Amino acid sequence: MFRQDATAIYAVTDFWEPFLKYLQSGRQDAWTLARADELQRGKNVVDAAGQTLDTLQHFIFSSLPSGDQISNHVLTKLHHHEGKADVVHYLKNSGSKRLADITTVFWCGYYMENFARYDLNPYIRPRKDGSGDLYITTRAAPSTPFGFLATRKDVGLFVASMLQRTPQGVYGPPVVADSTTLTFEGVCEALGKVVGRKIVYRQAALGEMGTHYPVFGGEFDQLYELFNNYGFSGGQKTLGREELGLSKVTTSFETFVSEQNWDGFVVESEK
Repeated sequence: MFRQDATAIYAVTDFWEPFLKYLQSGRQDAWTLARADELQRGKNVVDAAGQTLDTLQHFIFSSLPSGDQISNHVLTKLHHHEGKADVVHYLKNSGSKRLADITTVFWCGYYMENFARYDLNPYIRPRKDGSGDLYITTRAAPSTPFGFLATRKDVGLFVASMLQRTPQGVYGPPVVADSTTLTFEGVCEALGKVVGRKIVYRQAALGEMGTHYPVFGGEFDQLYELFNNYGFSGGQKTLGREELGLSKVTTSFETFVSEQNWDGFVVESEK
């Protein structure tokens, strides 16, 4: 899979492609099947990286924190996190101390692009209430801070910085990639400016997202409960943009939204 003379490898697995494949085929267990697929793909990546150890100096694996572990088994169905965390568990138990020692675990924050891909993420589009005011609603508490990441612009900055550093080791602190920190109230303010209309934020009740979006709602309820109750990293020691010297060069949310096309973003009427 990798060049035998590779000196650095950056690897990421995809949960959503197999999930959508299983969902479209009518499988009721699409979440668990996609998690299993992601784990197998991750195992393949780890095993292939292990074949390049004569030259490999740094293996960066893009994972996510385990909500199950962080919450002490309260958040057991955050599948798109757990598949990636499963791969790190496999790496820790793969028997290759050399690979474990030259690994850095990389956690990406909440993608800013989720807002621009509102065709795939309908729940974060502004809607009108009974009085005609616009609002966005998720399970996130209004005061909960989120690390938002401009993936296309800033992931490369983090990876380049990591490659200039000694690997953290698979048991060392993960690197968290985010471009800026903002609450959803701040998100609404920035989006309101770019669409020229005030948008307010309202926190959804637990289970409300599952009612409106039965396929995805439960998964995202658990995602926001992770941020609300434990924080993205669950209190684990991590390295971020400040430690990597990137605080002054990452993309602000305001810059990101100013560069997107927001035609059709606002839900003017429900069908």
